Order: sequence, then C-alpha cells, then structure tokens
Amino acid sequence: MFYQYITHLGQIAFPENHYKLNLQIDNYSLVNTSIEFRSELIRVIQEAFTNIIKHAKSSQVDLYIYKEIEKLCIIIKDNGKGFGLISKQNTLGINNMKNRMKKFQAVFTLNSNEQGVEVIISIPENTIRKNI
Repeated sequence: MFYQYITHLGQIAFPENHYKLNLQIDNYSLVNTSIEFRSELIRVIQEAFTNIIKHAKSSQVDLYIYKEIEKLCIIIKDNGKGFGLISKQNTLGINNMKNRMKKFQAVFTLNSNEQGVEVIISIPENTIRKNI
C-alpha cells in the first residue's frame, strides 16, 4: 500500500505535462517497518514535494527509497533553482521533516546548488522495525 500511495501522491503533485517524475522504491525496503515510521515518512515526502512545488521551479523530481546494510536510505531531489542561503535550511517545513525523522535516529542531509536540492535521509534499520 505504501508504494501505491506514494506513486499516487507523486502523480497528483507532479503531472506529466509539467514534470518528469522518477520514483524508485525498493518494495522490500519497508518490509517489517512500523506503521508509525511509514506514517512519518509519508509526511516527510509530502513536505518535500510541497517545497518542490512551491519553491523549486523544477522540471524533474526523483524519489529513491532503498535499503543498504542495516540502514534505509531515502533521497528526494529536484533540478530546480536551489537556494543559496544557509538560513533557508531552517525553514518550518525543513525543520518539521528533520524533527519527524529525529525520533528514528535519522541522519538528515540537505544539499542545494544551482542544479537543485537534494534531501538525503539515512535511518538505522533497528529504529524503524515494527514490534513483533
């Protein structure tokens, strides 16, 4: 259901006539993750998509969700105008994204330049597992 929800969200947010959307979600990357984590991740992705729509002036959006050894990786990037000021990294939306992932001990990295913005989130696998 998560994959279908994110795909639907992406298609609504980024219509084909304005954006090239690239979603690559490893179906097995979210196996055995908690409902709480999935819910928070959806909200983070929604916030990132909203920021892209409002500010980026991009034509391409990429979302990657995959698993590496003992961690889950999420990358959201666009080819928009980026932002130059460090203070822009502390906006309400970005702080909300960071705070939602903080409880899962995520490493949150934000890269911006004139080729766009890239959000990289790396989360230890043991913090997102559902209780069995």
